[in-house]
Amino acid sequence: MKGSKSIEQQKPGWTSRVFGIASGRLVACDATFEQEEWTRTEPFRFLYRGRSGGFYLLSKSARWDSLPVERARELFRHLPVRLVSEDAAFAAPSEAP
Repeated sequence: MKGSKSIEQQKPGWTSRVFGIASGRLVACDATFEQEEWTRTEPFRFLYRGRSGGFYLLSKSARWDSLPVERARELFRHLPVRLVSEDAAFAAPSEAP
């Protein structure tokens, strides 16, 4: 979308609030931001981490799925855009940034 802000510049959390993970944080995705435009790729996946430490996948169908840690880690490693390091994404909830 032209004129959009990069992930890092976005106001965090509106979608996570809508879906009940009010303090969710986007940790990785498969959309890229170049210059002033978002490029969404298939299959359109956004991996969030909730405040309690749970992981949630937002998919193309606007569907939210809770993921076990092992599946979330596997997905994190395959997603091309990572907003935090793997260590930070999977730190114990009290240690997470």
